[in-house]
Amino acid sequence: MNVIKESFDNLPAAVCIFNDKGLVRLMNHRMLMVGAMFFGSGVQTLGELQAALKQPPAGVTADLAMPGVYHFPDGSILRFSERKITDRDGQRCTEVIASDVSALMEVRTELHRENERLDAANQKLRKLGEDLADIIREEEILRMKIRVHDDIGYSLLSVRRAFWQCDDLSALHALSEQWRTTIRLLHAEGREPPGDVLAHAKLRAKELGAEVTFTGTIPEEPGARELFSLAIRECTFNCLRHAGGSRLFADCRIGCRQAILTITNDGNAPEQTIREGGGLSGLRRRTEQAQGTMHIESSPPLCADDYHSHTGGTHMTHVLIVEDQTMVRKLLESYVEKEPGFALTGSVPGANAAPELCRQQQIDLILMDVQTENRENGLSTDARIKREHPHIRIVIVTSLIDGEILRQAKALGADSLWYKDGSRDQLMDVVRRTLNGEHIFPDAPPVTRIGTACSSKFTGAEMRVLRCLVQGMSYTATAEALGVDARTVKYHVSSMLQKTNFENKLQLAVAAIETRLTANFPEE
Repeated sequence: MNVIKESFDNLPAAVCIFNDKGLVRLMNHRMLMVGAMFFGSGVQTLGELQAALKQPPAGVTADLAMPGVYHFPDGSILRFSERKITDRDGQRCTEVIASDVSALMEVRTELHRENERLDAANQKLRKLGEDLADIIREEEILRMKIRVHDDIGYSLLSVRRAFWQCDDLSALHALSEQWRTTIRLLHAEGREPPGDVLAHAKLRAKELGAEVTFTGTIPEEPGARELFSLAIRECTFNCLRHAGGSRLFADCRIGCRQAILTITNDGNAPEQTIREGGGLSGLRRRTEQAQGTMHIESSPPLCADDYHSHTGGTHMTHVLIVEDQTMVRKLLESYVEKEPGFALTGSVPGANAAPELCRQQQIDLILMDVQTENRENGLSTDARIKREHPHIRIVIVTSLIDGEILRQAKALGADSLWYKDGSRDQLMDVVRRTLNGEHIFPDAPPVTRIGTACSSKFTGAEMRVLRCLVQGMSYTATAEALGVDARTVKYHVSSMLQKTNFENKLQLAVAAIETRLTANFPEE
C-alpha cells in the first residue's frame, strides 16, 4: 500500500479525487502544491476548486485561447480536466487532473511566431512576384549602364595615360581598337564577359598603370565573383581619376553565410565629402540587390606596410561560435551577423573543432558553450586555445547556474562569462567590453527554484554532494570522491530533501538537471 501511495504522490500531474458529496477522498503531493498556489492551503472541496477555476485568485490567470489552461506565479502552466468515475464498490466520484503543459505552450508560442514569420515571408514573396517584371527590366538597364560606364571610363583613362607616356605607334593602334570596342558597346553590340572576372579586373588595372594586390579567397558563386570584380574595377578607376593613386589592396574574407570584400588604395584622401556618381551608385544598387551592404570611408593615405593591420583588427572582429544546441547556435549567429563591425568566421557544435579553426582562420573572439557535442568540454578547450592563441578573447556562454562553472571559467583563463537568459544587448555589451580588455564575470549565478527551495539556499557542501548524485553515484562512492564519511553525505542529502520537499535523492538529482542547477561535467 505504501508503494502505491508513493507512486501516486510522485505522479508528474496533480490529481485529486472527490466523493459524491464533493469532499476530498484522495490527493497527491502535486495537487497539494497547486492548492497552495490557489488558496494558500490545500484543496478542501470540489466546489471550492471549481469556484477558483471560474474566478482565479490574484497571480493566477486563465488562458483565453485555451479553455481549462491557467498560468501560475511560479511560471508553470497547468491544464485542468474533470471527469466522473466509479470505484470498485460502485461509489460515484469526481476526478480532477491538472497536467503541466508548459512545454506544450512554449512550442505553441514558437509555432505561432514561426507562422507569423512565414506569413510575412509569403507577403514579401507575393510582392516580389508582382514587381518581378520591373525588377528584371531595371536590372538589365543597370547592367548596361555599368558596362557603358566601365568601358568608357577605361578608354578615357587609357587616352590620358597615352598622352602622358606613350610614343609607341603600336600602343596607339591598341588604343584605337579600345575606342572601337567602346563604340560597339554604345551601339548595343557588346562583348561577352571574360571567364575569370577577377583576372580580368587585375589585367585592366595593369593596363591602366595600376597594381591590384589580392588576398583571401574569392567566392565561387558566379554572381558574387562578378560583383566583387566590378567593385575592384570601379575602385581602380576612382583611385586613378580622383585620388592620384596607383596601388590597390583587396582582401576577401569568407565566413558563415557571408563574404566581406575590403578595398583600400594608396591615393590621397578627398578634400570634400565623397559623392557617389554613376559608377558607385550603380555598384551600390547591385550590392543591395544581392542582399549585401556597401560602406565607403576616407582616411589618410595607406601604404602597403600598413595594409594587413588595417584590414585585420580595425575594420572587422572575426567571431567563432561553439554551441551544440541548434536553435541557440542560430540565435547567436544572428546576433553576430546583425552587429556592425563583426563577421561570423565559423559556427560549430563541438568544442574539439575550435583549436584547429583558430589555427586556420583569423579569429578574434570565441563564444564558447560549456557542454558541447559528444560531451566535449568547452572550459578545457578554452584553456587550450588560450595557451596557443593568448590574443583571442573567449566569452563563456552557458545556461548552467552551478557556481563551479563560474569558478572554473575564471581559473581556466576565460575572459568573460554570460548566462544565456540575458538579452542580445547584454551579450554584445559583454563582447565589446571584453574586446576592450575588461573581464566581465557575474558576482553569483542566477537564482532558480528547485522544488520548494531557492538554489541560493544550498550550501557549498550540499552542492558538491549534489554534483555526485547527478552523476548517479551511490552514498559510498560520493563519500570516497569527496573524502568524507558516508553519514555526512546522507546528512547533506537529507537536508536538501527537506529544503526541496522531494521524496528521494533520485527526484532531487532529476530536478537539479532539469533546472540546470548542476550538471554532469564533461570529461576532460
